[in-house]
Amino acid sequence: MNEQVASPLRARLPVTTLIMLARKRLFDLRHSEFLRYFFVSLAAFGLDLSAFSLSLRVLGLPWAASATIGFVVGVLIAYVLSIRFVFAGRKLRKTPVMELLTFALVGVGGLGLTQLVLWVGIERLDINPEVSKISAAGFTFLFNFLVRKLMLFSASSNSSAISPTSHDYT
Repeated sequence: MNEQVASPLRARLPVTTLIMLARKRLFDLRHSEFLRYFFVSLAAFGLDLSAFSLSLRVLGLPWAASATIGFVVGVLIAYVLSIRFVFAGRKLRKTPVMELLTFALVGVGGLGLTQLVLWVGIERLDINPEVSKISAAGFTFLFNFLVRKLMLFSASSNSSAISPTSHDYT
């Protein structure tokens, strides 16, 4: 019974190797557009939801007007953070006003989807407005990411030289 069984501790990688692997994985995640867009959208949604709730609860505005105010706040934050931290390939980089307008126009499609989900949730199912807004966020997140990626932030013929890691993180 004195047999030595190989300890699982001996088979483990050195701590420095584990740290290097963890850093590489974090680096890979940092360069995932979808993941970066998720966190940017989460931040924008937090401000959108706050403006929505403030407009609805404090200012006493109707839910449709409150959703529009939240949308404007959210889209501006999402645009700034998206061009700064998410997408390297920008088809309209040289015309930022057109880029912002297109970004916002895609967002208007997302706002329409949000309004539909809010209407169903609030008016038909009698769900709390903030809960309905959170439910709508999942649908609009995917819609906005896919359409914005295809229309604005995929490499075009004149921006194909831009590498996916050429963000200015300063």
